[in-house]
Amino acid sequence: MLGYLADEISLMAVAPKPRAPYFRQHRYMYDFDLLRDLLIDAGFTSVIRRDYRVGVVPDLEILDNRPEETLYVEATR
Repeated sequence: MLGYLADEISLMAVAPKPRAPYFRQHRYMYDFDLLRDLLIDAGFTSVIRRDYRVGVVPDLEILDNRPEETLYVEATR
């Protein structure tokens, strides 16, 4: 039990309690492989990792508005 408490305290140092309401908080971080598998399971046939503002989506220069993000994925059915 003490190990768990120490881990929780350590985690609080790098990830303090969020201020946003519960349902607006992130619960999971996806990497490309997991996200690709989930999208394929959901019926998408083409899942491609993209760079910022690269892809075939119309108005991509407007939609991609967070250059600091690190994972861009384009999926089609």
